[in-house]
Amino acid sequence: MSLNIGDALETAVGRTLTRAGLTLAGAFFVLQLLATLFMTNMSAAGATRVPPSAVTPILLPFGTLVNAVLGLISYLLVVYLGLVVVRSMVSDVTDRVPAAFFTRRIGPAFGWWIVASIVVGILVTIGFVLLVIPGIYLALGLAFVPIYVVVEDETAFTAMQSSWDLATGHRWRLLVALLVPAVVYGVIAGIIGVFLPMATVAGWVLTALLGAVWAVFLQALLAACYRQLRGADDGSDAAETGDGDDDGDAGSPRATVVDA
Repeated sequence: MSLNIGDALETAVGRTLTRAGLTLAGAFFVLQLLATLFMTNMSAAGATRVPPSAVTPILLPFGTLVNAVLGLISYLLVVYLGLVVVRSMVSDVTDRVPAAFFTRRIGPAFGWWIVASIVVGILVTIGFVLLVIPGIYLALGLAFVPIYVVVEDETAFTAMQSSWDLATGHRWRLLVALLVPAVVYGVIAGIIGVFLPMATVAGWVLTALLGAVWAVFLQALLAACYRQLRGADDGSDAAETGDGDDDGDAGSPRATVVDA
């Protein structure tokens, strides 16, 4: 099945603007605000050549270590929420985020998500060092790894193979589908950075808001591409009612996935 870029983009925008999508974007917004605040305060606490006010929009009464710990916790919560976003965007549920998305096999999914992020990050970085194009090729081939890890319950390494197989023959269309919105995001982020630096409250808030919406949209776009390539269109999905799954949890995202 060929990837329809227009349909994927339209679906991603629609899913982002649903009640579930906006709820998740709002949660991302809060967590990214906190993560950024703690990390910038950690940098400000250790700064010796610039005033703290030039590094962070708000100064917290904590030292470097406390800010680092709080920043790490916030980052882990962002990762955890990302897992929930992936499940939500692949599913058919748009009016809420089922509780099962937060809990079903969360330990293995979270662990393999971290492993996959590290391994894929290393491979893609090596690819970019090798004249950029190999890095792009690897990134596109491994774009669906998070979905296979948290939705299909695969290990990081099995998910890498599954993602690679799914993307084979579709990399150019996948590149275009991702590149167009990425350019728009980059331009908007650049404009905000010029006129409202991160060290200002307005810049800090707007950057976090833009990043939150982008995070949900990107996962919605990858989910739309995934569903197209798997042939899991809305009309052919197994019924996703949010009432049950193979583990007995309500709203399992796996109910939307056609078995390979």
